[in-house]
Amino acid sequence: MANNQFNSTRLFVREHMQSAEVGGFVSGNVAVFSLQSPLKNDGENEDACALIQLSHHSGLLVLSDGVGGHRGGQDASALAVETMSKISQLEIADVSNLREPVLDAIEHCNATLLSEGLGAATTLLVVEVQGNQVRPYYIGDSTILVTGQRGKLKFQSIAQSPTGYALEAGVMEEAEVREDENRHFVSNIIGATDLHMTVGSWLELAPRDTLVMCSDGLTDNVYIDTIIENVRVGPLVKSACKLQQQCKLKMDDETGHPDDLSFILFRLK
Repeated sequence: MANNQFNSTRLFVREHMQSAEVGGFVSGNVAVFSLQSPLKNDGENEDACALIQLSHHSGLLVLSDGVGGHRGGQDASALAVETMSKISQLEIADVSNLREPVLDAIEHCNATLLSEGLGAATTLLVVEVQGNQVRPYYIGDSTILVTGQRGKLKFQSIAQSPTGYALEAGVMEEAEVREDENRHFVSNIIGATDLHMTVGSWLELAPRDTLVMCSDGLTDNVYIDTIIENVRVGPLVKSACKLQQQCKLKMDDETGHPDDLSFILFRLK
C-alpha cells in the first residue's frame, strides 16, 4: 500500500503563474511554469500540470496540453491530470513500479472523454521518478527531454505527428517543422478510439542531468538546442525564468507562435 504519510499531490489546472514555482520533489528539485497564451484574455489555459509524490523515492510528473483551441481542450487536459492524481489515493502494493496504475489511469481518461462524445482531447506526458531513475510515458506532440550538464542530449521523445515523424526521419529540419502549416496536426491523442500509449525505457539520471517536460508552446518558439543551453546548468528557478523569457520574446515577435506555455524541470538533489 502507498504510505499516506508521503502522499502529496500538487495540481496546476487553470492556474496562470507569472513566475516559476520551485520546490523539492521525490529525490530531486522541480520547477513548474504555466501561463495562458498572450492572445487570450479569457483566463483559460488549455495546459495543466501535476506533481504526484507517493514516497520519498517515488512519484509522477504530469503535463497535458488540451487539443482543439476551445473549452473542451481545457477540460480534457484538466481531466487527464486529475485522473492521474487519483493514483495517490490507490492502495498500491509496490510504489517502485507504477506502470500499471499509470496505464489504467490513461485508459480511464480516454474512455471518459469518448463517452462524453464532445470531441475533447488532450496530449499527455508522464514521467515516473524512482530515486535516480525515470521512465517516460507520452501521447501526442508535447516533449520530454533529458540533458547532461555539458549539453549532451540523452533522451528526447518523438512528437506523434506527421511533422514529428518527418523530423525524426531526417526528412524535415526543426526550422521547417516550426513553420509548417500542419505542425499542430497530432496523430495520437487521449480522446481517440485508436489511442496508443508509448512507454519508454528506464533512464538513470546523473546528478547534474536535467529533465524537461513541455507543451508545444515552448518547442514552437524555442529551439531544442536553446532549451538545453538554458537548463543544463544553474539553479532551476533561473533556468525556468530564462526559458520563459526566451519564449515570450519569440511570441511577441511576428515570427513567433503564441500559445499556452507550460513546462516542468526536474533535477536530482
